[in-house]
Amino acid sequence: MTERFSKEALQEYGIFAGCIVLLAVVLSVAAIFTKGAGQAGIKTEIARVLEEAEPGVWHIGDFVDFDAPVSSSAACFSVKGGSVSGYACIVRMETMYGPLPAVFISDGRHTARFVGIAGLHGRVYAAIESGGAKSQIRYWAERIPRLIRIEEERP
Repeated sequence: MTERFSKEALQEYGIFAGCIVLLAVVLSVAAIFTKGAGQAGIKTEIARVLEEAEPGVWHIGDFVDFDAPVSSSAACFSVKGGSVSGYACIVRMETMYGPLPAVFISDGRHTARFVGIAGLHGRVYAAIESGGAKSQIRYWAERIPRLIRIEEERP
């Protein structure tokens, strides 16, 4: 009886382990295939904010991948505007209204400039821009060029 019980238990554990492995494979494949769609959505939002702030000036290029923990809260794309090239970054900025996606333009070396907030218009946007998040805007305006410098200097 013990031998039969151990064979049945071994089969049940094997089936359970197989289901867990299958679930992990399915989730991994789904994450790999949807990564490009997520980047395309972010690129569209950045383009919308840049077009509202400065119509017809900026053309968005390729995604820039950061090898830093901040990459879960920020995404950057190369941009070109006339004779100027740089980076457009969207970062999760904490405000009194909750986390919002703020868009910055950076020359890549020294400065970053706040452009706007993706998906936000009207009175809330005016309140945030007029002083509700000045310290957060200043923090990211200083942090983004440092992140880009680190990425450019990485071998």
